[in-house]
Amino acid sequence: MNVGPFVLFLLATVGLACGKSTNDGGYTAELQRAKATWASAKPTCPSYYYTATVRSFFGFCSETTIDIANDQPTRRSFARFDATGCSNGDAGLLEAWDELGTQQIDTHSDGAPALTVEGLFDVC
Repeated sequence: MNVGPFVLFLLATVGLACGKSTNDGGYTAELQRAKATWASAKPTCPSYYYTATVRSFFGFCSETTIDIANDQPTRRSFARFDATGCSNGDAGLLEAWDELGTQQIDTHSDGAPALTVEGLFDVC
């Protein structure tokens, strides 16, 4: 699962529009379908990972990969790149780190928070 900046921007835009219109463009229904799909798939996925990617208009980007096992984050990995960026392996790598285990997860200020799929739905 890859939660890119477009999805986050789209969801933030939907959230900002709350109360201004009774028509959400079908996003609430789409979110409910996604939740139902996850609820049925979750028993077969005791562990999973996803990557949150942030890209700037200036070409810089970062990727945070979150590993989840048994509803708990087990690893959070972060990499920040210059303008040659995210799609080129280690080209332009400016910073990278790994957090392992419950004592380290979310100790760095950069990167996406270590959320489960349910946590991502809550943010939406």
